[in-house]
Amino acid sequence: MSVAAPTVSPRSRNIRNGWEEAQTQRRAFEPGWQMVSDYFYPSTNFTVTQTSPVVRRARRVVTNVPRQNLKQAAALFVAYAIDTSQPFLNPNVNRGMSLAGRAVWTRGPDGRELELDDASRDYLETLRWQMFDAMLLPQSGFVAATVRCGLEFLAFGNCVQWTGRKRGFGPRYQHMPLKSCWWLKNEAGEVDTMFRRWRTPVWRLAKDYPKALEHPKIRELAEDAKKAQTEIPVLHVVEPRQGGVSGGIATNKPFASLTLLPEHDWFEAKEEGYDSFPYQVAGMDEWEGAPYCTGLGFDALPDAMALNHFSGGMERAIDLINDPVTFAPTRLFGNRLDRRPGAVNIYDPVNLGFQSLRDAIQKADIAGDPSWAERRCAALQTNIETVFFGNFTKLRDAANVTAEEIFERRDLRTRALSYLVPAFDRDLFGKGADRGLDALVEEDLVSPPPAALSGVDVDWDYAGPLAKAQMRTQVDGALRLFDAAKAAAQFDETAADIVNVHEALRTVNDSLGNAPGMVNSRAAVAEKAAQRAEAAAQAQQNETMTAEATALRDAGQGIASIENAGPPSRMAA
Repeated sequence: MSVAAPTVSPRSRNIRNGWEEAQTQRRAFEPGWQMVSDYFYPSTNFTVTQTSPVVRRARRVVTNVPRQNLKQAAALFVAYAIDTSQPFLNPNVNRGMSLAGRAVWTRGPDGRELELDDASRDYLETLRWQMFDAMLLPQSGFVAATVRCGLEFLAFGNCVQWTGRKRGFGPRYQHMPLKSCWWLKNEAGEVDTMFRRWRTPVWRLAKDYPKALEHPKIRELAEDAKKAQTEIPVLHVVEPRQGGVSGGIATNKPFASLTLLPEHDWFEAKEEGYDSFPYQVAGMDEWEGAPYCTGLGFDALPDAMALNHFSGGMERAIDLINDPVTFAPTRLFGNRLDRRPGAVNIYDPVNLGFQSLRDAIQKADIAGDPSWAERRCAALQTNIETVFFGNFTKLRDAANVTAEEIFERRDLRTRALSYLVPAFDRDLFGKGADRGLDALVEEDLVSPPPAALSGVDVDWDYAGPLAKAQMRTQVDGALRLFDAAKAAAQFDETAADIVNVHEALRTVNDSLGNAPGMVNSRAAVAEKAAQRAEAAAQAQQNETMTAEATALRDAGQGIASIENAGPPSRMAA
């Protein structure tokens, strides 16, 4: 008696509809992504069908210039995006405190500024270092995920990162290959649904997802030893769950996590859940009406294709020059001309007639002039370097390069990367830090906040190398402010009161990229100020008491002198 196959549930049917929509939206970008991949990212294949996963595209790429430019640009990009020596994200509670009704605002010439007590500021300083330590530990995988995301972000315009939780450790970050991800956006323009597809052998499917064995076809394959290596398509989807409760059980969290078998009646092999969306998607040049983007690889693709074409032609020309085509009389040699090094060719001199052997054997000059292709290739390489910021790292090839030129080139590089790093940071680092903080809290690796910050939501401001490079102008501004205040004090001694010296020095310290340990905490500074005030008050009190005692002593000595003098004499009177 055969067992009826499971029917498709209404939830699985809705997921299938969303999956088909996501495929349709991405299908328009896949040909372009594949062309970029051919020249810039050969390890990625967007066109291989799921029925033949080992088939590779037939390519003939004869230059590695596009790939190397991409890797060098990614190295520069990541170096400006993250800092491996100190925090590059700062916790921001302005919005959270405003929503909680706890914010105390003061108006100044630059707008509104949130005032926090010293304990809260020091707690946030400690929190940013805790988050930094959690990200940079090797077990977190953050640096490796960022590097891979940077490569795909520059090449294709999109990249995907997953942020999860490792028991006993905290946050864990992983790069998800773009070729295996599809996503949908909600009405607010935010990615809230992610589809991820892969293939796995039946034996591993049964091990990782035991519930899959409830499907009769999967169980039949798993029980047959000869079919244990049969690969089964698996689809993982994370989407909002209506009525989900944050902190609830896995099957009732705000985001549903479902693992399905799309080619086997959309059978649900596993159901879990997340309190927050675990995927972060960064995009560069977004196309109107589509959730997908294009990257620098698209901008440099025409030059890369032309460079590959001319490089191939130059190789063929050089090959013809190095090993030219030759021709000789028909009956000159007994066999075909052997062109191997050191080969001996026997010929019949009678067939030469009145010619010499040099005149009888000629080479065909059909290679053309490869110097034209060489010059064209040099121009194309420059074009590709321009797209991938290669020219921003080069100075004039001369001995008289000035410091102004170096600073100007650094400023130009900073301004150029300001176009890319903020999008990368906003979509990946900020949202990933939210997920990471949730993991730290769940693992009890973060101390409870002070009362002023209890229950307040945290946002994350980018404070990485690019921000520090931009903030270096604040160092010059602070020094000029000090000089201006000193000059103004010559006319008005109260002019220097406008300068908040402590905060100005903290800004200088942050702008220079120094560790916070180089300056005392606000609480320590306040304590020292209180100690100095107390010592000054005690000294004033001692001085007052001394003055009073001196006055009393002098008064007593005066009275004693009058008494010792006695009544005035009559003669004197």
